[in-house]
This record gives sequence, structure tokens and C-alpha cells, in this order.
Amino acid sequence: SEPIRELAKESINSDGTIHVLRTLQVEKHPRIFAVGDVNDLLHIKSVRPAIGQVEVAQKNIISLLRGQTPEATFENNAAGIHLTLGLKRDVYCKQTQDGSSPADIEVEDDEGLEDMGVEFMWNDLGADKNDFWA
Repeated sequence: SEPIRELAKESINSDGTIHVLRTLQVEKHPRIFAVGDVNDLLHIKSVRPAIGQVEVAQKNIISLLRGQTPEATFENNAAGIHLTLGLKRDVYCKQTQDGSSPADIEVEDDEGLEDMGVEFMWNDLGADKNDFWA
């Protein structure tokens, strides 16, 4: 993003991602955090790890506000993305987080669960399954 280009140009990698520490702080600018697809911690970009990154950044921002050293770190070994291909088919792509291995792609037919059982995720997030606008 443009603000990071102006404030921390040296922290932007050649692929456009922002280099961060495991605390999600921009290394030379410890009061700036980068979470999600913009940082360089994950090769595979997906929502689930980003949610974990938000929690780590939140803890570390609170630490800074209290005058403490940020100590929460992001440790994620989930290296994959799982997508629905209709009601009872899905595809799963697995790869090491650093991209050092080729992607392993599996297409699965699931006779038991519709949409990969996504309603369980909706329940976890407290979403109303009948309110499509929530």
C-alpha cells in the first residue's frame, strides 16, 4: 500500500508483500502491523490464518499501549486452501508455507456433507444461517 511505501519502503519485498516479524510488526517500524495477504509470513493466502494474525496483532497492540514488549507470535502450520466445487465436491490444495514444495491438489467427492459442512463455520462465527445478508 502507498502509506507503507512512504513510511517503510525497505520493508516491501520484491513480490510486493510486507516483511514482518512473527509478532506481525514491520521490523523497522514496530508500531506498524501488517496482517493477512499483505505480509510475507504465509505462502498460501487464506482467511483462516488471517483471523489468527488479527488476534496476535490485537494482543501486541494492547501490549504496546500498556508500555510492554509485544510477545504474542503468529505460528501457523496450516498450509492449504479448501474450496467448494458445488454441493458435494471440493478441492484442497496443500503446500508448505514457504512454497518450497510443489502444490498437492486433491479433488474430493463427499457423499455426506454439503458445501464442505460450511454451516459448522457459520455456527462458530455466530452467523444466522437463514440470514443471507448478515
